Amino acid sequence: MVRSPIDPILTPDTHSLFARPMVNGVAMAHSDKTVFCLGSDGSQQEGNDAEAARIAVARNLDVKLLIDDNDVTIAGHPSEYLKGFDVAKTLQGHGLKVITVQGEDIDALWGAVSEIVTHKGPAAGTLMLASFSGKH
Repeated sequence: MVRSPIDPILTPDTHSLFARPMVNGVAMAHSDKTVFCLGSDGSQQEGNDAEAARIAVARNLDVKLLIDDNDVTIAGHPSEYLKGFDVAKTLQGHGLKVITVQGEDIDALWGAVSEIVTHKGPAAGTLMLASFSGKH
């Protein structure tokens, strides 16, 4: 088995109320590892995600988020019902390093992931992806 030089731990976003806090717990238990969480704009609206982001910053956990920001949640389109909500600005406000790219641009995506991985401490990539309705 070929292992990455950073030896990451991957954790899927379960869209549960405990996904992001769980990622922090894994990062605390394995401080020698980089922990990834795949999430979405909808999951970033949960209060636990905000608290988890602030804890990751306060403890400088090596947590990396890849967030699918496609303007689609279980409640509809945040741009319509939650005016002003911006995933990248919210994560920056919590203190994370954030890189936003068009998710369909593979070169930009690879560059963002590379920058996030090499950043010391918590970081996020928000991937602007076209939704099924054609909106961003």
